[in-house]
Amino acid sequence: MTWMVSSSNNPNVLLTKFWGLPGDIPVRCNFDGDKFFDFTVFRPSTAQWISHLSSNPAFQYIQKW
Repeated sequence: MTWMVSSSNNPNVLLTKFWGLPGDIPVRCNFDGDKFFDFTVFRPSTAQWISHLSSNPAFQYIQKW
């Protein structure tokens, strides 16, 4: 899955991130409260929410509901 978002520092710059699997549902949100977009998907096949938090991009947060 390809994400394209504008940079918070320069809205004229598009950032591209390849993340997610076919069938994932992209979600626009801010889970860590830092006022920046977190790359998040809902994966219906496993009932998981998976996020790469903007405050710690190396960490992948997974929550099953």
